[in-house]
Amino acid sequence: MRPIQFQFRAFGYDAVCRNRPAKQIDAFLHQYDITDFSDTWHLVWIALYTLLKDSRDLVVTVRNKGSLGVFCQEAAARIYFTKMIQFFGYMIGVLVLTLLIGQKIFMPIYMAIYLIRRGQYRPKLAVGYAFGGYLVLVAFYDRAMHLLWHPSWLDSWASELLSDWLPRWLFF
Repeated sequence: MRPIQFQFRAFGYDAVCRNRPAKQIDAFLHQYDITDFSDTWHLVWIALYTLLKDSRDLVVTVRNKGSLGVFCQEAAARIYFTKMIQFFGYMIGVLVLTLLIGQKIFMPIYMAIYLIRRGQYRPKLAVGYAFGGYLVLVAFYDRAMHLLWHPSWLDSWASELLSDWLPRWLFF
């Protein structure tokens, strides 16, 4: 087994090929040599070039400003700290609430909140878009692609409270 193929197995590529025998999947992976990274060497050179160019530009800018302290003070004056803190607050909230109530439940809620707060959409329209997003999540990503969802804290106890006629996969 090649290292990349082990990573595919470790991270659940079998979830995509759920109903296929392991021999078919191994034959598919051997058909395409996905351990060959010789075509990506140029990306390393591009990254090094970008890093060196940015470092050189930083040195020139610091020399023009006089010192690194002056440069940092001027840069800090131009940064919008309140918007930055709001953005990171949203991201931390998304992470925490997704772990607590689950991806399928929270993603549409986040869509609606984002469209209302940042997009200035009317609440009815934002809820409509969020419901459409929920339908895409469930119909395409869950039912058609069989995407693996991270288990949530709410799933550990609330799925037992669902009625028998309500499918568990709608929410968790």
